[in-house]
Amino acid sequence: MGGEGSRAARFLVGLSAGSRIAGYRLEEQIGEGGMAVVFRARDERLQRQVALNIAQQMAARGNHAGAEEEFRAVFTARLRKLGPDHHDTLIARFNVAQQMAARGNHARAEEEFRGLLTGLRRRLGPNHPDTLATWFSIAQQQAARGDDAGAEKEFRYMLPHLRSRLGPDHPVTLIAWFSIAQQVAGRGDDAGAEKDFQDMLPHLRSRLGPDHPNTRAATEWIKYIHGKTGVPSPVPRPRG
Repeated sequence: MGGEGSRAARFLVGLSAGSRIAGYRLEEQIGEGGMAVVFRARDERLQRQVALNIAQQMAARGNHAGAEEEFRAVFTARLRKLGPDHHDTLIARFNVAQQMAARGNHARAEEEFRGLLTGLRRRLGPNHPDTLATWFSIAQQQAARGDDAGAEKEFRYMLPHLRSRLGPDHPVTLIAWFSIAQQVAGRGDDAGAEKDFQDMLPHLRSRLGPDHPNTRAATEWIKYIHGKTGVPSPVPRPRG
């Protein structure tokens, strides 16, 4: 199976036909696809065959360091074989960055996402959903490491692309808009945050309804800024 499986092999020591992992019985390694080592396995609860991605299983169990290592091995091999802009290479790199973020390494995850963004813009264009998802992830990492001004800047640059590609009332567009207002509030610009929340509120009411948690959260933020309540509801983003 070559270099892609070399690191995975360390995890798979002792795993062979008949081994069990997370409710699946492994039957046979069938490849090392665009994302990681893949086994044919049997779902013992549903009693059916499935293709089981080992790195994804590691991530699902919370072993983000192990999953990152597996995805990085695949990324390195795909980079060598297919080049930096091949879809499989980009997928593997995105998964590396996701695992970095999941284990709290936000600065390195941001760096990885930025490198990936260049390739996605070149390969897919600036408004492709995968490009926008990666751009969004960059802003999330900035926010997670406390760079409110940087996160706000990225979200603001991104918002016209989301509105153009997805529409003004799409949940992802509302997520970005809501995040902008939060970053503005986080850096102490109460007037600016209030304006963003006020402008956003009709879209939240129209798309999600007046009683949706995120509509209520925006209302609570406005009241909080006015000093009418204590702490706004800790709802971080609009939900679909």
